[in-house]
Amino acid sequence: MSIETTVEEDKTVIEISGDLTVGYVIELHSVLREALQISDSVEIKVGDVEKADLTLLQLFCSAHRAALTKDKRFDVTGKKNELLCMDCFTGFTRVKGCVIDRYNNCALVKERSDV
Repeated sequence: MSIETTVEEDKTVIEISGDLTVGYVIELHSVLREALQISDSVEIKVGDVEKADLTLLQLFCSAHRAALTKDKRFDVTGKKNELLCMDCFTGFTRVKGCVIDRYNNCALVKERSDV
């Protein structure tokens, strides 16, 4: 896994790529926790993903909920759609965010391509 973090004023951008499986997601969890403590907005920018598993989706969902409870933003951008279209996630993504998704930026919803 590759993680690159950039902090700009009240926003932290975390670029991730590579192997995003349970063996590596603990490091990303630590980076996310710190980012949510110091920034009002956290963006995960997904790059080229070699492998991923459900622990990544669980981490995204948890970080999104944590951000919302602190009235902060959490967004997943970059190659998000490609990530969510991987065979290992078939049936585990959402078409609409959960009831607390007040910014309509659920980490598990694919970005619309017609926008």
